[in-house]
Amino acid sequence: MDIPTQIVQELIEKQPQIEEFIANLEQQGSAPLNVGGIPVPFTAIVGPNGGFTLSQGHVTFALNSLNQAFAPMGVNFIQCGEINEIWDDRIKSSEDVDQFITSFAYASGTLEIFVKPSTPPPYAPIPEQSYNAGNPNWPTGFFQHTNFVKLNGPADLGPTIIHETGHHFGLLHTHFVSSTIYSSPPASDANDHPYPVLDANNQFIPTWWGRELVIRQNLNPASPKPFKTVNFLGSGDLVEDTPADCTNFPSFFPGCPLTAQNFGCDFNNTLTYTDYNGDGINPPVGGLSLGRNYMSYWRLNCLNQFTTKQLQRAKFYYDSEREPNYTLPRCGTFTDRVEFEGTNLGLHNVSIRVRHSTDQKCNVTSSKMGNFSGLLHQDAFNTHIYHNGKKNTLESATNPLKVHYGHTRCEWIKGVNVGDLLAIRDHILANNPFSSGYKMIAADANKSNSVTTFDIIELRKLILGTYWDFLPNQEQPFRYIPEIIPQTLGNQFNTQPFALLNGAYLEQGWTYSIPPDGQRGFDGIKIGDVNGTWPTDNAPCQEEPEPGATSSVALFVPTDNFAQDQIIALTVKNQQQIAVAGFQFGLKLPAESLEILDVITGPMTDYTKSENFGLNLQDPHALTTLWLNPAGNQNIPTGGTIFTVIVKVKSPIANLQNTVSLYNDVLPPLFIQGGNSLSSVTTSLVIEAIPITGNRDITAINISDKNLMCSPNPVDHSINLTFQHSSGESKGYLVISDATGQLVLRKGVVVQNGVNSITTELPDNLPLGMYMVNLIVNGHVFSNKVIKQ
Repeated sequence: MDIPTQIVQELIEKQPQIEEFIANLEQQGSAPLNVGGIPVPFTAIVGPNGGFTLSQGHVTFALNSLNQAFAPMGVNFIQCGEINEIWDDRIKSSEDVDQFITSFAYASGTLEIFVKPSTPPPYAPIPEQSYNAGNPNWPTGFFQHTNFVKLNGPADLGPTIIHETGHHFGLLHTHFVSSTIYSSPPASDANDHPYPVLDANNQFIPTWWGRELVIRQNLNPASPKPFKTVNFLGSGDLVEDTPADCTNFPSFFPGCPLTAQNFGCDFNNTLTYTDYNGDGINPPVGGLSLGRNYMSYWRLNCLNQFTTKQLQRAKFYYDSEREPNYTLPRCGTFTDRVEFEGTNLGLHNVSIRVRHSTDQKCNVTSSKMGNFSGLLHQDAFNTHIYHNGKKNTLESATNPLKVHYGHTRCEWIKGVNVGDLLAIRDHILANNPFSSGYKMIAADANKSNSVTTFDIIELRKLILGTYWDFLPNQEQPFRYIPEIIPQTLGNQFNTQPFALLNGAYLEQGWTYSIPPDGQRGFDGIKIGDVNGTWPTDNAPCQEEPEPGATSSVALFVPTDNFAQDQIIALTVKNQQQIAVAGFQFGLKLPAESLEILDVITGPMTDYTKSENFGLNLQDPHALTTLWLNPAGNQNIPTGGTIFTVIVKVKSPIANLQNTVSLYNDVLPPLFIQGGNSLSSVTTSLVIEAIPITGNRDITAINISDKNLMCSPNPVDHSINLTFQHSSGESKGYLVISDATGQLVLRKGVVVQNGVNSITTELPDNLPLGMYMVNLIVNGHVFSNKVIKQ
């Protein structure tokens, strides 16, 4: 990585310390080195659309490469934990390693290796690039984390990982110079002038970095060359025994093509680059080596050496900056799995952020099989755990403990249906109480640390779509708990999970002590899914289909045609007798074709428009309904009405069967039978479509054989309707339209068993003419005509 100019001052000021350190090393001569261990975690970032999966062979090769290259420094690179794998194309595509990718995989006190395809190219920060908390502007080139190496793939595990690790230990590129176009002779204030360019305060200008001269000894004052004093300790890579170098950036280094070095690593006469004294760099002076240094940009197959002084410089940074922070003994202390409710089903893409009383931290994300491997810097720790959903937008993007991708409706509703609500009802009534702490926690939809009817209400709103892709008190569709709790406190967990430890373990940030090895994982609990129907795919892909691909419920729709502006009563009926405790399903009523005017419920107990229907959904084409009987099964006879929806035709419909359907993708249809256990019932529904305005004669089924008496007729300012009803108290709907089908009046009514008389006021200034009066009750239509003269 090219070093930004903002850190020039710090690098130059540190140089005397480095020279003193090197002088002390050279005084020690061949005294044996104390071998220090460097912890190296490896994380591969892949996804459904590709990436490079790291094998143990890859890691072993990389460690061998590092240990061979840096052996004279007296260090030993050691794998820290198991290989981590993040399974997420969005994280993989991010170019921000420092502040973004480290939110999902990072450990303080290590040399973190990320392998991620595509941009940016491999890089690593040097120690001086550590972010200065006193600078609120976060200048370009500074990093919150400087202990990582970013690679592109397994091909980078040889010279490239050595090169980038050289940056980790403070080594610069052998060709390093200010990003300034070559201009010979340079101006006195040129950013690449061989000698320092100072500002009015006698400080280095932040854009200066000198172009290294070839000479390694000061020239005679009488020399005709313009620059007579060596500058290798104040420009270039700041190392004496690496020669002046160049790379294939023509505007910075003219005459330095990559092809100047052949595959045998020799140079040809196309290498014509000269320094500002006019000296060519090849052959290098003083017997130095050109074109083989790990910190150069020459051919990868030629890179095979560090110089003595490079390794001495690296040892300075190891001793002063890196080694004091390494935490090798803690490697492997946080290796386990995230699993579904105590099973061996791994949960992928779950990010775990570990924090301690110090500023040390560890972030890990579970692989597609649920595995993770990090380290605990102390025995006491707390965690913040968030699953990365399938949305492409981030939740809590500025909060490093909470940042995660948001969740779709599919993820919220998956595994949650009317059967779960019935099971929660039976638990509350003690008909069939839960014997599992997982189920009680899953039932706690409103996060009150209890299971009540309020949870049923919240889940009902989720299923119906009132809450489209959220629950008000929940941050995500899962809750995560340390597996040590149910594994060691099983009886208390399964009887009183909310009272256990005062429920503290259910909250993000709960502090506890490191469990025994093998019990450091986490259990995910799907909110609302008390019946355990959440899909069991180990690694659902990013484009996982919405629920409802198959169903035990069929819907038959007539092939009728309807004209624009007609008002139709669509009555949903059951085609066979069933006894059920609850049901759920959705209708797809395309908004461009049909406008929903109202819904009239059937005779089921506690079945109301306000509580049991989703009418104001994010999806404008959906009408959802959910009902559960508080007292058990209720009989729905053959031909029994479930509900009627009144719609207005917005554009002509040639075939209703091609327009209206079950909307399985929004709400999978399900009819549940109660009893000692809950089970789904196979059934068939049918829609009867009756026009209640327009010029069509109303002769379809369910037209009442009883007369609807209208008086007076002709009408004036009000009308009285008299009719016979035989099904107990019911809700109905009165619709009056003119001869062209235009709506004049629509209102809800309540009718009683027996003879009913309803009086309603007509609109003021009602024009003269004929009007159609329709009263719809329980799917039956009472109809008559009246005249206004």
